[in-house]
Amino acid sequence: MAAQLLDDDLLANLRARGDAAEYDRLLAGFEWKNGTPRPGRAVKAGAGASARRRVLRLLADAPNGSTRAPALREYAPRELRLTGDEVDLGCVRGLAPLEELQIVDATLLHGVDAVASLPKLYAIGIYGVHAIREGERFTHATLRSLRAYQPITSHVPPLRVLPHLGEMPELGTLTTRVGPTDDLRVLAAYPRLWSLRLERVPTHEALAALPLLPDLSVFSVSIEPEGGRMAPPGVVSLDATRFPSLLLYETQGPTGRVESLPPKLDQLVLGQLAPGFSVSLQTPTAVKTLSLKSDREPISLDFLRWFPALERLTLDGPGIASLDGLAACPSLRELYLYNTTAATDASYLRAHPVPQFWALDSVRKALGLPPQS
Repeated sequence: MAAQLLDDDLLANLRARGDAAEYDRLLAGFEWKNGTPRPGRAVKAGAGASARRRVLRLLADAPNGSTRAPALREYAPRELRLTGDEVDLGCVRGLAPLEELQIVDATLLHGVDAVASLPKLYAIGIYGVHAIREGERFTHATLRSLRAYQPITSHVPPLRVLPHLGEMPELGTLTTRVGPTDDLRVLAAYPRLWSLRLERVPTHEALAALPLLPDLSVFSVSIEPEGGRMAPPGVVSLDATRFPSLLLYETQGPTGRVESLPPKLDQLVLGQLAPGFSVSLQTPTAVKTLSLKSDREPISLDFLRWFPALERLTLDGPGIASLDGLAACPSLRELYLYNTTAATDASYLRAHPVPQFWALDSVRKALGLPPQS
């Protein structure tokens, strides 16, 4: 007897009839193998990602009268990866053990309301997905992490998740693209956020709408206007009342000035210094790790007087105006130089060696120092 083909038409007919006995016949011999659902010998589901989703759909659609489906759902894997042109999350409905879900390289993602039926789910990762069906929203009682990333090799723009956020009281980690019409004030509904990464924020001014997030300790922002235009230099202004718990702040986008930093900030990463970059704080900061990158102008270290507690410094740029500014950082223990090929007097480093100093040999040669040992 030939194996029955489990295709989309058969699934639709089964769903319409709701015959529990027919579902149980098809689920006979079904098992989980290496995190992949496998049907019995009497049923074929095709191959690859489509087959996996068909078998999951069969399991998700099984009516209450099914005797096999409940036990199979209880033995589902803790992690699941779905891929394909169109991914309907309805296929994971009722998989109680599922803790982590990944959706990869899909043109359209829909059926996101199904995640509410996964009591142990704590993390969703979305990689290279084009879009989520309009009007659908993620809701979950205990979900802690929702991240939408753009793969390095993909030309798909990062997914905008903000319009699809529903009730998720435990959400702690969020990564998403920000569109020109997105209102950051919606994040006020997630007071437990401790890690926030916002990609392609259209302007520095858009960040002014960010609400108070009392637990936020890691905040990363990339500024990129629509249409690929160059963003104007921005101002880093992180006052203590809005960011009371912030430990790490990273920005990718031209930074012209640093005006204020919260007292608990431990690590500051400025990915693109604008010409004439300056620091004008009211009081010295307690930052211990500082990373700076300049694409055009040599980096002046005069501003280091605002960072007396600095222990680790990374500089990436076409040159350093003078190393004498390091004298303002008596606690400096690590110094890393990248692409700094302009000749600079290294007499300060010879007189005040940093315990851990690293630079390319070409950089060391430009500084008049011996090659890396």
